[in-house]
Amino acid sequence: MGSGVGRFFLMLVLGCWVYVIGHQLGFDSFNPHRYAVLEIVLPIAYVGAGLSICFLAGIVAILVKE
Repeated sequence: MGSGVGRFFLMLVLGCWVYVIGHQLGFDSFNPHRYAVLEIVLPIAYVGAGLSICFLAGIVAILVKE
């Protein structure tokens, strides 16, 4: 069960990054004004991408400290 939860969070973070990159590049399929559901997903995707950066920075800081 642990690997299933890990895979879920990995796919969630990858999905957040795909949406954030697509939105920043201006792809029409990631336009929140065109698809109403993307207006709800937009803050979740940016928070997920931001938290993943913080998580990676924390891992690097721990590894450098040792």
